[in-house]
Amino acid sequence: MTKTRFAALTAMMALGMAGAANASSVFIQPNGGGTDLVFGVTGFTTTGAAMAALGTLSVTVNWAGGSDTQAWTTNVGACTSVSGCGQASGSVNGTGSWTLSETGDTGAVADIFNPETTGVNAWTLTSTATTAITSVVINGGQLIVFDRDLNKTSTGNGLQAGTPGSAGGIDYGIVGNNFNGTGGTYSVNVTYSNQVGFFTPAACSGSTYAGNTPCGDLWNTLTFAFTGPSFVSSGSPVTWTFFQDTDTVGSPEPFSAGLMGLGLVGVLAWRKRKASQSIV
Repeated sequence: MTKTRFAALTAMMALGMAGAANASSVFIQPNGGGTDLVFGVTGFTTTGAAMAALGTLSVTVNWAGGSDTQAWTTNVGACTSVSGCGQASGSVNGTGSWTLSETGDTGAVADIFNPETTGVNAWTLTSTATTAITSVVINGGQLIVFDRDLNKTSTGNGLQAGTPGSAGGIDYGIVGNNFNGTGGTYSVNVTYSNQVGFFTPAACSGSTYAGNTPCGDLWNTLTFAFTGPSFVSSGSPVTWTFFQDTDTVGSPEPFSAGLMGLGLVGVLAWRKRKASQSIV
């Protein structure tokens, strides 16, 4: 073995050991309760900017003894990407600021056969606060849902859609060891709450998702809590970067909603008329 190759191999081994020592961890917890009913999934390609345009996503940052909730907006401050940037930002106990941002399509992957390990557009949480952030809650509101991949394997394969119209999802996760920011390594517990189903049940897509909606792959609320070292700034910004796919759900078109309303009025009028005839 030449000296050059030996030096390169040594460097790679050192990096590998450093990566193993600095690896952060994600632990998916049992799902939370609750069910939300929607009319259907209208889009599985959702960017940070698109989520802002829909206007229902909100982010709550918690710390010991307090919290801060902010709406998801687009292209403000440093978040100006033309490819579709969105963010929420606020203050942590008056000791600094926090920002959660997402650029581009949340579900984009480099390899569709390994979606869990090849995410392209990450969410990034940044804090300059000297108060530790304990957890973050992202609520999709009426129009944004979090799309999971329940068919994933140890290699990340998962090509079943689950809920009709949702396509493949990406569970909350990190890729590699370079998503630890300047704050070191972290461990987070992740919980999905409020399972999403259809007002009119539909057959789930794929053998993993047997039965009818809700299929268990779409959820309205995502919570992640830091359980390892404190997520707190010590003079420079601290960051946590992760991947999570989101989809868009629909509401009835105005014309359909009007017909539905007229139908209900007709039913009520018929019942009232029948009741009056019975009295006579």
